[in-house]
Amino acid sequence: MSLLIIILVIVLALIIFKGTKHKVVKIALTVIVLTFIISLIMTYKPLKEAGVNLKSPSGMITAVRVYFAWLGNAFGNAQDLTASAIKMNWQPKVNNSTIN
Repeated sequence: MSLLIIILVIVLALIIFKGTKHKVVKIALTVIVLTFIISLIMTYKPLKEAGVNLKSPSGMITAVRVYFAWLGNAFGNAQDLTASAIKMNWQPKVNNSTIN
C-alpha cells in the first residue's frame, strides 16, 4: 500500500516537474517529494512494531495517527536542536596574553 502511495507521489511530481520551467519550483518539488518518501520509509518500523494492518480502515487510521505522531516528534526534536544551537556561544575564544 505504501509503495503504491510512493509511486503515485513520484508520478504526480514528475508530471508537475515536466510542466514547470522555474528552477526554484523544481527544487522545492524535489525536496518535498524526497521528504515525503523518507518520512514514509522512516515510519515503516514503528508501524510494523505497532502491528498495524494497512488493509483495514481501522489499521489505516492507526497508521495515519502513528505517522503524524512521528512527524510531530521529528519537528519537536528539530526545534530542540535549533534552540540548543542558538543558545551556544559561537564566538571564538580570545586569549589577550598572546596578542602583542
